[in-house]
Amino acid sequence: MLVLVGPSASGKSAIVKELMANYGMEKFITCTTREKRVGEIDGVDYYFFTLDEFSFRFANDEFIETVFYNGNYYGTLKKEASDNKVVILEPQGLNNFLKVLDNVFAVYLQTEEAVLKERMISRGDSMLEVMKRLENDRILFSEEQLAKIDYTINTTHLSVSEIASKIYNKYKEYSQGMISLF
Repeated sequence: MLVLVGPSASGKSAIVKELMANYGMEKFITCTTREKRVGEIDGVDYYFFTLDEFSFRFANDEFIETVFYNGNYYGTLKKEASDNKVVILEPQGLNNFLKVLDNVFAVYLQTEEAVLKERMISRGDSMLEVMKRLENDRILFSEEQLAKIDYTINTTHLSVSEIASKIYNKYKEYSQGMISLF
C-alpha cells in the first residue's frame, strides 16, 4: 500500500489522480465529516459522513484509524484496505496504519510554505483558514511527527506528472524488494 503524507495543498489529491490515471493504482477512499468542496463527489473523493454516521461506524469498529484534523474527523475503513491502493494520511493516521498493516510505503510531500499558501488561496480557502492550516501543519508535519517515511519528495517545483512518476518508480522498487529502506 502506498501512503502519501503532506501538509494542506502539497498536491496529495492531484498526485493520487495521476497515479490512478497513468499507473493503474486505485484510490483508498477515506471518510470525513468535513463539507464537500466544489467538484468533490461522495464515494469518489471521500465518503462524506455526518458526525452521527461517523460515530456509528467508529462504535462498530469499522475503521483502521481515525483522526481529528482541522476541525473534522477523518477515517479509513477496514473494507477499503488492499494491495495496489494509494491513500492520503496525516502523520498520526500513518502511525496507526503501520500498527495494523504490513508492506506500507510512506511518501512525504515536502513543499515550500509560500507555495502552500498560494495553492490554498487559489483553490478558494479563506485567508483565516489558510493561516490556521499553515500554523497547524507546521506542528503536525514536523520531523518529530513523521516516524516512518520511506521517501521524501519536494513538490515545490515539479509537475504533478513528474512527482507521480518518481513516487510510482520508488514504490514499485520497494514492492519488488529492490531497495533497502535502512
